[in-house]
Amino acid sequence: RTEVCFSGGSQDAACQDSGLAGESFLGPVILLFLSQFFVGIAISIFFTVGVTYLDDNINKKDYPIYYSFTLLLRILGPVLGYLVGGKCLSLWIDPSQSPNLTRKDPRWLGAWWLGYLFIGCGLLFLGSLLFFFPRKLPSTLNREAKKALRQADKDNNKRGVQYFATLAKSKKLESKPTLANLKKALKRLFTNKLWVGNLFNTVVIILALSGYWNFKPKYLENQFRKSATEANYYTGMASFASVVLGTGIGGAILRWVRPRPQFVAGYNIFVTLFLTAGFIVLMFIGCPKLTMVGPVDGWSAPECSSECGCSERFSPVCSQDLSTVFYSPCYAGCLTANTSVSPMVFNECLCISNSSALSASYDNSSALLWESFNISHSSPQPQAGEELGYCTSGYCPEPCDTFFYYLIIQIIIKTVSSTGRVGSSVLHI
Repeated sequence: RTEVCFSGGSQDAACQDSGLAGESFLGPVILLFLSQFFVGIAISIFFTVGVTYLDDNINKKDYPIYYSFTLLLRILGPVLGYLVGGKCLSLWIDPSQSPNLTRKDPRWLGAWWLGYLFIGCGLLFLGSLLFFFPRKLPSTLNREAKKALRQADKDNNKRGVQYFATLAKSKKLESKPTLANLKKALKRLFTNKLWVGNLFNTVVIILALSGYWNFKPKYLENQFRKSATEANYYTGMASFASVVLGTGIGGAILRWVRPRPQFVAGYNIFVTLFLTAGFIVLMFIGCPKLTMVGPVDGWSAPECSSECGCSERFSPVCSQDLSTVFYSPCYAGCLTANTSVSPMVFNECLCISNSSALSASYDNSSALLWESFNISHSSPQPQAGEELGYCTSGYCPEPCDTFFYYLIIQIIIKTVSSTGRVGSSVLHI
C-alpha cells in the first residue's frame, strides 16, 4: 500500500489490529540456519581433505597446475551463482505478479528463492558422484607398486615385492591418528616459522575480506545506486575476469619457475600489503552522499509535511527538480498517487512547488538544506495561486561516473592478489 500525506499509516494500524505487528517467524530462520550449518560442514571437509586427496594422488611437480584448475572451478561457481542470482533478482519475488516498480527502486524484492532450486538440483547430482571416488586413484596405486618394485630390486629380490607391500601397509596402520600423534604434529607445525607466518597472513586476509565480499552487492547498491541485479552481474564478471588471469599466472610460475618457499612467502606478504593499499584507495571512490529529506541523521519531518502523519517506512522519491530526494512521498507532502505508471508519480506535493522548484544547488550540508526547507515551506498548506509540484518513485538520476574507476581498480587488485593463492596452498601442503 502506498503511503501519502494524511493516509495516517493505515497499513501499520491494520497490522496491529490483526496482531501481526512485530511478530517474528522463527520457522524460516531455523530452516535457513540448518541448511547453512550442513553446507558449512560439507564445504570445510571438501576444501581441506579434498586438497590433501589431490596432493596425495598426483605428481608433486604438477600439483600447482591441478590446484590452479580447481581454484578456477571454485571461482567459476560463485561467478555463475552471481549471474543466476542477478537473473532471479530481476524477477519479482512472486513471478506471477508484476508490480509498478522499477528494478532500481529500493522497494524492489527479487525472487531470491529461485536460485536455491537450480543450485540444489545441481548439488544433489554432483555431490552424489563423490561417493564413487576410491580411497586411492589408480595412478597412485601404480606409483606405489613401482616404488615397491624398486625397493625389491635394491634388496636383490631377497624379500620380494609382497614384503615391501606389507611393510607399507603396516606403516600406514602405525600412523593412524591418536592424541599423542596430534600433539607431535601440532608442535611440528607451530614451530615452523614459515608455515605459521603464512597461516597468519591467510587468516588476516580472510577476516578482512569475508565481510566485504558478502556485502559487496549491497555496497554497490548503496554507494553507486546500482540495482540488485546490476550489482550481482558486476560482482560476478569482475571476479571471473581477474581471478582466472591471476590464478593461471600464479600456477604456471610455480609449475615451471618453481621459486623457493621463502620467496613465495615473501610474495604473499607483498600481496597482503598491496591489497591493503588498494582497498584504502577504494574507500575514497564513490558517488556523493545523498542528502535526503526525512527522518535521517537525527532530523524530523519538514514543516510542510509535519501534519501528514508519516510513518518511518522507507520509500524514496525524487522531486521534479531531479536533485532532491525525499524519504517517502508522505514526507514530500504528496496528496495523490498514480500507481498505474512505472515509476509511480505522486502529485499535489505540499513540499514541492512548480513556480519555485527546490534549488538543485544545495550543498551536502544537511543543516543548510533543512534551514532552506523551514524557510520556504513554513506552512503545510500551499500559498494562494501557487501550483503544487510532483515527484517520482526511486532515487534521482546522478551524473556519477566513478563506478568505472572503482571497477578497474578492483580488477587490478583481484588479479594481483590471485597470483598468490596457489603459492599459499603449496606452502600449507
